Amino acid sequence: MKKLKGKLEITVENVKTGKVERVLESRNVFVRNGYRSVMHLLAGDDQANYAVTHMAFGTGDTPPAVTDAGLEMAITPVKAISAIDYPDETSIRFTAVLESEEANGFPLAEAGLYTAAHGMVARLTYGPLTKSLNLRFTCRWTVYV
Repeated sequence: MKKLKGKLEITVENVKTGKVERVLESRNVFVRNGYRSVMHLLAGDDQANYAVTHMAFGTGDTPPAVTDAGLEMAITPVKAISAIDYPDETSIRFTAVLESEEANGFPLAEAGLYTAAHGMVARLTYGPLTKSLNLRFTCRWTVYV
């Protein structure tokens, strides 16, 4: 079986100055549930349940594994996907934004990509990046087939 690949790019922007302070990139691991979700989507099963709908973030730093079922230390909020685009014919990109007033004070170090009803499909670790009131994190997760 060909492995699905993906990466998350987090752009850290100072909301007061508009300046990009940092761009961080990290590769993900697709978990077993992610492969199951792709199989169901290819079969035409209930897209509302198997399509990617949100990203979650946490403070856990254990490296991701294919057996992961969720984040190690999840925090709120869970963010709905705000945009989907197709950078080329073999990739899809999901965007979610942690606004300046969200998740402040947390040393964010992990993220997960989730379906509406069937759980996490991919996980990665990075950072940590400590979120503050002056910062907006724009998170662009690209999946390659």
